[in-house]
Amino acid sequence: MARVALVGSATIDEQVGSGGGILLQAGGVGIYGGSAFRREGVAATAVCNLGDGEEGAPREILRRSGVAVAAGPAERTTRFRNRYPSPGVRVQELRAIAPPIRAEPLAPLLDAPDPVDLVHLGPLHGADLDAGLLRLLEDRAALVTLDAQGLLRTSDLGRVRERPSPLLVAALRRARIVKVDPAEFETIRRHLGTDEPALIDRFDLDELVVTRGVAGGSVFTRTGEEIPYPAVPVERTVDETGAGDCFFATYLSARIFGGRTIEESCRRAAERAARQVAGEALRREDLRLPLSPSG
Repeated sequence: MARVALVGSATIDEQVGSGGGILLQAGGVGIYGGSAFRREGVAATAVCNLGDGEEGAPREILRRSGVAVAAGPAERTTRFRNRYPSPGVRVQELRAIAPPIRAEPLAPLLDAPDPVDLVHLGPLHGADLDAGLLRLLEDRAALVTLDAQGLLRTSDLGRVRERPSPLLVAALRRARIVKVDPAEFETIRRHLGTDEPALIDRFDLDELVVTRGVAGGSVFTRTGEEIPYPAVPVERTVDETGAGDCFFATYLSARIFGGRTIEESCRRAAERAARQVAGEALRREDLRLPLSPSG
């Protein structure tokens, strides 16, 4: 069985309802992306930092999702508060952060007799990764992919805003396949002064995946192609959280481990992401925390 390590915060997400009520649920690339990899037959390990006691509650959600955990210590688990002022619009606040994820939890997965086949970087804010972790990847032959979202956002407590991380360039240099949405790519374009083909050429990427939600998206290749894909419509949107992680994990599973074409991989990924949005993959009940970690 193929194996992937997903590097990025496990989170406690405060989902604020229209009436002001708060639902606590687990989140992060390890849960959403890890569950999607598992559905595609890929073994997944979440590499993250988790607090003790109630702060470590996401660990149980990961376990129930079939995702192994390689966690470093933390006084606090990363926490977000999500508000939805209108359909499709999310306002995010960073309420607490765990320490940057260091190389130590990842190194045994790379140095084992049967090392992981893929390291997927899914940071959620600009200080989610330690520079030493990226240096570790420079010394290993592991295939690396990147969801650049977190490296384009602040790590300041309060409302999440745009700010490229100092680690962005190092992560792009190590990755083979990168995912962004249009707003994230615009941040990259302004920061690095490059368009999609130039970014691929500068960082020697195999593919750049640009997701556009209900408008579908495109995959840009090193040969200069832009391959568009359509979104799969859903009758009712239940929860859009994690749809991007679900899409990218499914795409990578099909593309890297399934040997499928870009078109086939996008089609399968769009179908899986639509199921996530419709509440048919990971349900809110599956993610609800059994404890009530204090804010």
